[in-house]
Amino acid sequence: MKRSIVVMIGIVLLVLCSCTASKNAVRPLTKGISFSVGLSYYNETYACDAVVDSEGKATFTFTEPQALSGLSLLFENESVSAEYGGLHHEFGSNGNLGNAAMEAIYAVFHQIAESDAKAVLKNNDFILSDTLAGVPYTLSCGATGLPISLRMADFGLQADFLNVTIL
Repeated sequence: MKRSIVVMIGIVLLVLCSCTASKNAVRPLTKGISFSVGLSYYNETYACDAVVDSEGKATFTFTEPQALSGLSLLFENESVSAEYGGLHHEFGSNGNLGNAAMEAIYAVFHQIAESDAKAVLKNNDFILSDTLAGVPYTLSCGATGLPISLRMADFGLQADFLNVTIL
């Protein structure tokens, strides 16, 4: 009887410890999601609706400023293209961080999806800090791993993700 009580207490402690450890880190979800994003890129502000499918292909469609509304940027592997009013233009290989704020978001999301990176609980937020092409970034996530914000201060980028949903 005493032995079974000790075993039961050991199992309960093991379960509680493993639950606590998993609550201190989450795997950021950067594929198979849609969201709206408010961007500040140096002195410019933009708003986009975005979809990143389960394969990692991303589409960012501008909603603000009005002059860019309806323009879509599409990222797939190393290629970038733009669509607007039925017209389509291929830019070819992206690979050069600095072409666009959306490219930086795509590249960070792609890097995270291809790694085993985890966001760690810090001051009630799940934070993942790393570098992309030598530029440091910080991704904040919710407890489910959905992105909340991305900061790349050296690159002049601040992105806030709204209405993030799983596809």
